[in-house]
Amino acid sequence: MSEAASTVQVTLILRTREQLPSVDAVCRFPPSRAAHDDPDELPPPGHLSYDQLKAKYGADDDALHAVGRFVAQYKLRVVDGDSHIDDGGKLAGAAELKAEVTLEGPEVVFKDVESRVVGVLHVLRSTTAPRMSPRRVSLTSLLSSPRPGHDKEGGTSGDPASISARRVAEVYRYPPASKFIVEPRPCIGIVEMGGQLRSADVETYFKRYPPRPHIIESPATPPPHAPDFVFDVHVTMDAELAGTVCPGAQIVIYTQGSTSFTLQDLYRAISRAVFDTVNAPSVLSVIWCAPEDSGMTARDEAPFQELFVKAALLGITICVPSGDFGSMNPAPELRKGILLAGPYTSFPASSPLVLSCGGTRLVVERDGTSAETVWNQLGELWILKDDEGKEIYEGIGMASGGGVSRLNKLPFYQEGVDAPTATTMVTRDTVLQPLQQFAGRGVPDLAASADLCSGYDIYFDGKWGVGGATSAATPVLAGLFALLNQKLKRRVGFVNPRLYALQRSTGELFRRITRGSNGAYEAHSGVWNPCTGLGSPVGTAILEALKAYYGP
Repeated sequence: MSEAASTVQVTLILRTREQLPSVDAVCRFPPSRAAHDDPDELPPPGHLSYDQLKAKYGADDDALHAVGRFVAQYKLRVVDGDSHIDDGGKLAGAAELKAEVTLEGPEVVFKDVESRVVGVLHVLRSTTAPRMSPRRVSLTSLLSSPRPGHDKEGGTSGDPASISARRVAEVYRYPPASKFIVEPRPCIGIVEMGGQLRSADVETYFKRYPPRPHIIESPATPPPHAPDFVFDVHVTMDAELAGTVCPGAQIVIYTQGSTSFTLQDLYRAISRAVFDTVNAPSVLSVIWCAPEDSGMTARDEAPFQELFVKAALLGITICVPSGDFGSMNPAPELRKGILLAGPYTSFPASSPLVLSCGGTRLVVERDGTSAETVWNQLGELWILKDDEGKEIYEGIGMASGGGVSRLNKLPFYQEGVDAPTATTMVTRDTVLQPLQQFAGRGVPDLAASADLCSGYDIYFDGKWGVGGATSAATPVLAGLFALLNQKLKRRVGFVNPRLYALQRSTGELFRRITRGSNGAYEAHSGVWNPCTGLGSPVGTAILEALKAYYGP
């Protein structure tokens, strides 16, 4: 097929009415203060509404008109159902708020579109964006063999290692939900690249762990697909875990239905959740990640950083997994066609504007005592199979993702936490010497139970199993922040700077994980480490500290 005949979908990120606050500014100040020239003179404010965001940071009018002319000239299709070209030829609808639009047309017409169409700042292309591997390895977070003897609380009489998400929330001292959440319900958005909810499994699960959350799927009618064990288990598991730790909440599942797993797909899925003006989620659990070395550059990351700034302005907390390969990450070496492992953190966990969630191994004894170490099963050989017995992975075990970003510098709120530097070595005259040292953003920020052999009770594919990995820890932690929002009667939003500052001053917001490693890095008793971040949460302590910070 010729270039002219090849049809593609391209996402255009448009210039905003006013310049967005910088990433550095948001990392130093509450987001809406960061938008001012002298934020120190302002009292701690709330967050912006969608209307306020549109008025200040919506799409620039010249850009909207220019895109409208571009669409008309080449007879392009506006893919986004909530955006359109109005009678005056201007791009209108949700694009005015989001400052973005996805168009479909011949690939050739989008060549150099940034320089040809006024107000186009960034472009995400399905054909050129670095591909995010489906990561069938790290995404296989359910060991589907039935577990014997489940009691009504989700423990197992035959296996004390099995634990329910509700019991984990108790260990982490999550604030109790107010009568299973009073209206308005906290809304948790779960962002998935593929897969669908197995409703029958969810119904069975919440008979054991009532109440069932109010679950909405977006789009309301997902495209039909054949059942996919790996992807469907994620959607189902995430809804079960988030709904258990935050009982009675509203959960919106944003499924992209991706088949190519590009950065464009990830961006569109997160954007749909951030700009959902109907359900208005206050916390997002974004399950997908890719190694920074998967061809990603600062230019590729720029649209995401702007999207995350907007989410921060709206008061949305974004929780993401730190990855499941410890301090190393598999990355494709395209020139040789082989898979290499390198000391790379995962994106979007490496963005300083998200809450990166690592993993622990939590063991709770029957007498209520508990012990917690870094989740690390790298020394094991794993052979994982799907529900049909097909082998989908054979290789090393997994561990809590963590380390130092080579893409993003150390943010203000992590200064002084003794984060290691990212070192690149090179041989000169057969002598290995340092080539570059980079003080990068430390990953993760916090952690929760993730061990796949002592993980969460999950119901999927008609049977009970055990779920784990950092992609299971993420919805569990997202549920905590939804509860905090409900208790505080406000959104905590981009909470990273406050969590680090409060933990430094009190040392009581997190259980420090001091034993174990994730490969290259060892846990220790400092404020933060590259295995489990600040540690696992002490929910009531976080609540009381934030109450004192925000005041009456």
